[in-house]
Amino acid sequence: MNNFMNIQTLTIALIIALAPLGFTADHQHKKGDHEMSNPAIPESAVDGFGFTYELIDMAAKMKDMADKPEMKNTHHLMVFVKDAHGHPVKQAKVGYMIQGPDNAKQKTMCMAMGDGFGADVNFKAKGVYTVMVKVMAGDKNLMDKFEYEVK
Repeated sequence: MNNFMNIQTLTIALIIALAPLGFTADHQHKKGDHEMSNPAIPESAVDGFGFTYELIDMAAKMKDMADKPEMKNTHHLMVFVKDAHGHPVKQAKVGYMIQGPDNAKQKTMCMAMGDGFGADVNFKAKGVYTVMVKVMAGDKNLMDKFEYEVK
């Protein structure tokens, strides 16, 4: 079971690293600049730190793969955090707590990926999800929150 989880995590990391995702940590979200499979989540600021999010639809990214791994999660959620000077925060502990429309809760730790932090999440049920983000960077504990609707 543990080896399967490691293979699945490695597969997802490789897909994300090698796929032309069309974003960088400097990416500015604008209404309409994403396809439906990669929807924009509004940027936010917390205590002078900037938060930029990317939600990656894993099924859409893997649709052309011949040997797709079986996955229980539907998306990969990335957060890019910048300090007050606009520099990427690369040393941090980041986690998500997500409340689904069916009141199901997900709690997951992110792993560092390039200039951001990401984790697999499940947005399978239709409705509104509340996503709480916690970033512990140095002596700063930052909390952000947003809602995302699956139609």
